[in-house]
Amino acid sequence: MAYSQQNTENQANKHRSPATNYQVGDKVWLSLKNIRTDRPSKKLDWKNAKYEVIGLVGSHAVRLNTPPGIHPVFHVDLLRLASSDPLPSQKNDDSQPPSIMVNGEEEYMVEKILDERRRRYGRGHRLEYLVKWSGYAQPTWEAATALEEVQALDEWLDHLSDSAKACAVLKARFLLLPEQ
Repeated sequence: MAYSQQNTENQANKHRSPATNYQVGDKVWLSLKNIRTDRPSKKLDWKNAKYEVIGLVGSHAVRLNTPPGIHPVFHVDLLRLASSDPLPSQKNDDSQPPSIMVNGEEEYMVEKILDERRRRYGRGHRLEYLVKWSGYAQPTWEAATALEEVQALDEWLDHLSDSAKACAVLKARFLLLPEQ
C-alpha cells in the first residue's frame, strides 16, 4: 500500500514546480483574471500595476498593498515577480510624490480630469470623476464632492461645455441639410 501511494505521489509531482518564495518588500504583478475592472474587455487585463508584498500568509499566499475594495491576500499562482531593473528607455514610475499639507490635512495635486460617470449610491446617483494625479501613474475615480475648488475640474467643465456646443452645431447642420 505504501509503495502504491509513493508511486502515485511521484507521478503526480513529476511536472510540478515549487511555489515561488516572495519576500516582504518585493514588487509583483497581479493577475486580474478574478478581479472586475472598468475596462470593457478583459483581453488586455491580464496584469495590473505593481503591488508590494507586505506580508506572507503561509507558504502559498501573500498579502499585497492593494487599494480599498480589493481583498489583499492572493495565491502565489496569481503573482509574477516584477523586474527591478528596467531597460534604459523605460521610465520607473514607482516613486510617489509626497502629499501637500494644507491646514493640517494631506492634499494631492490633480493633473487632469479624464472622464466622469454616475454611480448608483443608495437610492440616488453620485457623480464621480476619473482623476489623473500629478506624479502618479494610475488614475482613480473620486467623488465630485472631494474635488471642490480644483482648477482641473473647471477645465473639464469648460471642455464639456465646448463639446456640448460642438454637438449642438453639428445637430443643427444635420437637421438643416436639404434632402436629396
